Amino acid sequence: MANRSYLYAVNFDPTERKREDGDPAASIGEWNYGVPLCFKLLLSVNPREVSSILFDYKDPIAVIGEYRPGLERMYAFIEELKTRDLYDTAELERLLAETRKFFAGIPEERYFVLECGELYQMEDRDFGEQNRDLLKQLGNIDGEIEQFYRDAAEQPKDRDWLLGFGEWSDVLYYSL
Repeated sequence: MANRSYLYAVNFDPTERKREDGDPAASIGEWNYGVPLCFKLLLSVNPREVSSILFDYKDPIAVIGEYRPGLERMYAFIEELKTRDLYDTAELERLLAETRKFFAGIPEERYFVLECGELYQMEDRDFGEQNRDLLKQLGNIDGEIEQFYRDAAEQPKDRDWLLGFGEWSDVLYYSL
């Protein structure tokens, strides 16, 4: 079994209350063995730690960010990619159209929630500590973007994996 990160859109704040039956939660995507840049972009606007909506864990091991501003930041990043010499413009246009189509079918929620409990199991460190490290990455999204550009230039074959676009899905291993 792959250890994954899971991304959802929800209309409630898990710091205010636990998820209840009937609370809508739209599945957005999952990623094996890491958190791709596109997930980080979506979570990067006012990110904060929250209790998991998947796993029963005493400490906050998930991250929440604002939905609409996160989506706009991700779209702006795709537009910025067009000015770089990393991708074919037609391929970026295809990814952008595919992404817009996927999100047009998602009811607009208030937040994105990123669940990384399975990823945290892979390390021999406290889950809360790992979640705080992720939160720091989200707080430094510009640095993450610059690191992506450096890594993509040095290892072009890995840039799709680093980016993570094109893997949207409303069916996840943990569908809510």
